[in-house]
Amino acid sequence: MLKRLSLATSLCLFIAPASAQNFDPSAPMSPSVEINFSLLDQIETMPRETLQPYKSASAASAPVAEPAAPTAASSYTPPKPVPVREAMPELFGQPQLPTIEELNQAQETAQPEQKISKKEALSMDIAPEIKVISAAPPPFNLWQADWSGLANIGTSFKKGNGENKRVDLDATTKAIWENKDRLGFSAYYKYEDDNDIETVDEKGFSTYFDDFIDEKLFINYNGRIENDDIAGVDLRSVIGVGLGHQLFDTESLKVSYSLGPSYLIEETKIVTGDETEKALSYNWKFDLEKHLKNDMAVLYHNHTWLAPANETGDFVFDSHTGARIPLRDKLVASIGIEHDIDQSAEAGVSESDTKYSLKLGYEW
Repeated sequence: MLKRLSLATSLCLFIAPASAQNFDPSAPMSPSVEINFSLLDQIETMPRETLQPYKSASAASAPVAEPAAPTAASSYTPPKPVPVREAMPELFGQPQLPTIEELNQAQETAQPEQKISKKEALSMDIAPEIKVISAAPPPFNLWQADWSGLANIGTSFKKGNGENKRVDLDATTKAIWENKDRLGFSAYYKYEDDNDIETVDEKGFSTYFDDFIDEKLFINYNGRIENDDIAGVDLRSVIGVGLGHQLFDTESLKVSYSLGPSYLIEETKIVTGDETEKALSYNWKFDLEKHLKNDMAVLYHNHTWLAPANETGDFVFDSHTGARIPLRDKLVASIGIEHDIDQSAEAGVSESDTKYSLKLGYEW
């Protein structure tokens, strides 16, 4: 039985291709082909190429259907492919992240945040809305400022045909806050003698505070005390206020100046006795600092001019010019020239004085 089923299956496969060559789904179906299984025993012994399909009488008398002409339904055009994002939008509901190029372009076209100065804020009728990014420290919180400083020492001793001693000390320190306000202190001591005769004996201390009202302008509060025994000045005290301007404020160049009134108290020793002078004065200050390429050296110049309002000819002028050269770690060498003019000096004392100095310093 299994053998007959196998042969029947082979016969169907042999006949099927002949009837499927011109198959048209729209044409009427031809009568079914009937296979006489009674001849299976004889078919087994017959050559395969002599086999012919057996048709019943009804199938033999039925007309053979002609192949139908091609119709519009038989011409198949494949559909146009649709992107998955359009076919199933519910799977892609989240917006696409921007590319790096789009982020860079947006950053270039973004408008910088405009800063409002103190002067503009005070002139407004309604206080502006201020966006706080980081809380700035209060101006007088000394421990939250950026501190820097420099201390120098210069000495010389000479023996032989006479004995000479020289000591030159000075130190400065400065604090800067995020809002550009700055506070500074400085002190100095100079002493020289030649064969036990004092030729220089000067001491001094000064301080200042610059309160910026906008990017360039600031109010300068200053004060200083000085002593010069050789020039006969027991004590010179100055306290004042002025308007300053920051001309340049970059990493390589800093230039500022200020001018304003001050009150001067000067106690001097003269032949006839002590004398005290009190007067309203004019106070001028100038500071310059230039950093050379690769921080090879720092050039500096600063000077002050103080003159009584009632007698401007009795002015006092102090200037310092030089260069600081970094040596190793925080050690620096300083080469400088100091030129001073004191028109109020007593008789017998030189009104001008020029000194050249070479010092070793430590900065932080």
